[in-house]
Amino acid sequence: MSPERPRTNTSVDPVGDRLVALADDAVLGSTGYLLLKAGIHVGNEIEQAMRELGLSMRDLLVLSFVACLEGLSQQELSDRLALDPTLVVGLVDGLEERDLVRRAKDPDDRRRNMLVLTPAGERVRTDAIEAATAVQEEYLAPLTNEQRTVLRSMLFDVMAPRLPWLRPA
Repeated sequence: MSPERPRTNTSVDPVGDRLVALADDAVLGSTGYLLLKAGIHVGNEIEQAMRELGLSMRDLLVLSFVACLEGLSQQELSDRLALDPTLVVGLVDGLEERDLVRRAKDPDDRRRNMLVLTPAGERVRTDAIEAATAVQEEYLAPLTNEQRTVLRSMLFDVMAPRLPWLRPA
């Protein structure tokens, strides 16, 4: 006889074995599906937190890339975000209208615009990071600091081949 499975919270489903069966399913309990659902849930909550600041998650990503990569061009930003350049133009236009970023001519190539974070952009980015971190903390609360470090490292290992810019320095 096989060992008894731990039962799940039956207050959610009066037939607790159904939940165990779902968690053991090759699709519904798979690492890929759980990563997808975690990304969707965290992403939705971060998006809501950004809306409360008058931003979108894409706005925060633009502000972060511009802050981290001095002299970044719109084309390079488009490549890193994996977005059509016309969408990036709209994102940058919106942030520029709010004085969060500005376009500057590249002194080495006058045809190229570099993106620069303004002081207001730095302040807004700081507030947005705090809001996004609060959401992240809520989701990671069940993990120890060591588990969080291991999870982050494993996610870097999984994603770095697909996002070369993600490799830590």
